[in-house]
Amino acid sequence: MPIYEYKRLEECPFCPERFEVFQDVHDAPLAQCQHCGAACKRVVSAPNLKKYDRGHGGALSASNLERQGMARWEKRGDGTCERTAGTDENGPRYLFKDGSTASE
Repeated sequence: MPIYEYKRLEECPFCPERFEVFQDVHDAPLAQCQHCGAACKRVVSAPNLKKYDRGHGGALSASNLERQGMARWEKRGDGTCERTAGTDENGPRYLFKDGSTASE
């Protein structure tokens, strides 16, 4: 179930100005604070996204990608993409702007 953030629209000496509520995605937004009854509205807040770590053991680390049979290419300053993870079985070493490739 997602967590929705709400902002109080009326003064209340007891409740915080913003609060979070676990709700089903099909539930209607709250119109009143569940504790004091003050008017409130759902607000858009930043999502909590997992940061992918390229370091040792991270989801995008070279060793993990290779173990999964995948590859990663990174763009260089000249527009060429160089494989930074994976093996020759996963694709060429270089991808050029014109669509050509090279293994070394």
